[in-house]
Parts: sequence; structure tokens; C-alpha cells
Amino acid sequence: KLFVVDDDYGQIGSSNLDPRSLKLNFEVAVEFYSEATAAPLAEYFESKIDQSRRLDAHKLAARSPLKRFVGAVFWLMSPYL
Repeated sequence: KLFVVDDDYGQIGSSNLDPRSLKLNFEVAVEFYSEATAAPLAEYFESKIDQSRRLDAHKLAARSPLKRFVGAVFWLMSPYL
């Protein structure tokens, strides 16, 4: 996960920012206060947004039965992934 604020501060890691995840899941994150590190990561994040596509309810409903089944299986397995 990536979290960047104002190209000055950032955090990279696996942790969710809630007490339960931090206590029970032994997740870690690296914090940094560095424009030299944060600015390129913010640019990377923005480039990924530009490459993404919007997915709405109509597009989800139009998926093939196989893709819907695979999605359902992964949703059931999500607590273990």
C-alpha cells in the first residue's frame, strides 16, 4: 500500500491503518519524510490512475459467467489472501 501527502511525506507497507490490523496481523510499514522519495512515488501513483479504467455496475454485470464465478471464489478466499 502506498500513502503520499503533499510530495513530502509517505508510507509504504502492508498495514491497514486500524488498531485491529496493527495488533493482530503483525503488519509493517515504512514512513518517510523526504521529498526526494515521496515526489516520484506520487508521480507513479498518478500514472497508474491515468492508466486505469472506471468500472461501474453495468460493466460488472456484463462480465461472463466464468469471470463472475472466479471473482466470487476469490472474494470467498479474500480473508486468507
